Amino acid sequence: MVNITQAAAPSAIVACGIVLLLVSGEIDLSVGVVAALAPFMMHYAIDYWGLPGVPAIVLALLTGTAVGLGNGLVTVVLKVPSFITTLGSFYLVTGIVLTTSGAYPAEIPASVDNQVGQWLGAAVWAHLAWALVIVAFFHVLFTRTRWGCTRSTPTWAAAPA
Repeated sequence: MVNITQAAAPSAIVACGIVLLLVSGEIDLSVGVVAALAPFMMHYAIDYWGLPGVPAIVLALLTGTAVGLGNGLVTVVLKVPSFITTLGSFYLVTGIVLTTSGAYPAEIPASVDNQVGQWLGAAVWAHLAWALVIVAFFHVLFTRTRWGCTRSTPTWAAAPA
């Protein structure tokens, strides 16, 4: 059961973000390689640049945010379809990850594993806990806000017939 949850939880977390894009009529093909780039950024920040664990994690998240912002700006400002934009960034980020990593995985830095690793994912059920929290948040977002409702009156607010 632990193996299944550790394998399925990252996909469930990424799927929540993808659903938000799909609801708005867009798509992001680069999400998988950005999810691969972020841990490498954390690894580089800790092992090569000497940053502590938590700022390295923030840098990794900001790197993913920067790729998403770039995709969004190209799509909105230049009016390039999101499919084309994110396909291009998919190949760009894939090249960056493969070139900088030498196409070889990196170990989790010991400083992060000792500091925050248990609640970020090293604990047995941390993957499942994070996935459930994020899925619950997006469930509320999609069912209780206008981002998820396709009608003028959400189904939860409509009077019974």
